[in-house]
Amino acid sequence: MLPASNPARVATHADMNLMTFRVYLRWPRQRVTDKTSTESRVVAEAAYSDLLKQAETFAAKGALGISLTEDGRQLQYHKLADEADGKSR
Repeated sequence: MLPASNPARVATHADMNLMTFRVYLRWPRQRVTDKTSTESRVVAEAAYSDLLKQAETFAAKGALGISLTEDGRQLQYHKLADEADGKSR
């Protein structure tokens, strides 16, 4: 068994101060699709912008919103419909 202070321990994202950005399309019942996960804010913002360009199409299909998060913290959210009624806004 290796001691807890083992220098061969694999570094985690937290150790390296890397942020994880996630972009996804949210659907009813907590389902998500079109997910992008990256350490690059530029890539994440481009993916969010790409989804926004299709917002009307996604809303017509019943999507609830488009989300951009950083380490689990909501940065941007574009609401397409209410979960309660599923109707587009």
